[in-house]
Amino acid sequence: MSMEYRLFVHTSEDQIDLWKPSRSNVRSLLANVIDSDNLLSPCNISFIFDSFKLVKVLDLESFNIGGTFPSEIQFLIHLNYFAAKTGGNSIPSCIAKLWNLKTFVIKRFGSRGDNTLSLLKMFRMRNIHVSHRASFSLPENMSESLADSQLDNLETFSTPHLVYGEDTEMILRKMPKLRKLSCIFSGTFGYSEKVKGRCVCFPRLEFLSHLESLKVVSNSYPAKLPHVFRFPSRLRELTLSKFRLPWSQISSIGELPNLEILKLLLRAFEGDEWEVKDSEFREVKYLELEGLNIAQWSVSEDAFPLLERLVLTKCKWLEKIPYHFDDAVSLKSIEVNWCSVDVANSAKDSMMK
Repeated sequence: MSMEYRLFVHTSEDQIDLWKPSRSNVRSLLANVIDSDNLLSPCNISFIFDSFKLVKVLDLESFNIGGTFPSEIQFLIHLNYFAAKTGGNSIPSCIAKLWNLKTFVIKRFGSRGDNTLSLLKMFRMRNIHVSHRASFSLPENMSESLADSQLDNLETFSTPHLVYGEDTEMILRKMPKLRKLSCIFSGTFGYSEKVKGRCVCFPRLEFLSHLESLKVVSNSYPAKLPHVFRFPSRLRELTLSKFRLPWSQISSIGELPNLEILKLLLRAFEGDEWEVKDSEFREVKYLELEGLNIAQWSVSEDAFPLLERLVLTKCKWLEKIPYHFDDAVSLKSIEVNWCSVDVANSAKDSMMK
């Protein structure tokens, strides 16, 4: 009975071609290139696909595999984990032939990639991690594109470029068991007028009944896009960045029944005054505010009853911490970074009472 091996290779750019496999029954191959962040020229890794036919784990995350995604990967039929770095702008359709693949990790440092829909046909996939340059959007015949797509087992999806509206909604409906989603929402520059017409608002997400963690960055100007948040009730952790919405639109978030961690970063909301109303944020234990232009912040008596930790960073116009937190029995710590002296002093006063 042959033994299965795990092989770890630590090499430099000029020695990649020198190491050759000595065992064909390697099941896990992890390769690391010294100073990989400065590795710009593509590496010749064709021998890997020829020599490791039985590999299940192939980690080439520190390799630049070039502008063309290697089609030879389709022959590694036992593969369940694949990680690499590519300058290409597409993922070949043959990737869908890897029916055992469960985790797919791609770092993309070249031009923005748009041909990523082949990943949506891999029904055993559990984790997809792509760089912020990878775009998921539908062509004009969108219903045909998703006809044979279903990611019933996908649990983690990060960090794709998505567009507002029904395109994203249709894609995410193919991921019914999604638990963690981290994404960037962008505008529709470069898309056809028909596609642009479908991308006019924040997508509904309440159908993702298993979603527990959501992190979203918006790269679109808010005045052109109405935002009505419809988040699933099971959501426990929410991070929003760069939406630049008025504080009046935060009420739907305050009503989420299971939300425990809330991070509002880099002008997620804009306006001088935030008034937290009665019974909002009933389950929130961790609240982080960073890079907001809020000046006056008031909190009603029944809001944030379970808050344990408050973190304020670069809220330069904030005048003070609400008096509500002076009597908060659950509050264990307040962290203040790069805010005014008055905010720092009010934090000390709150923790001393």
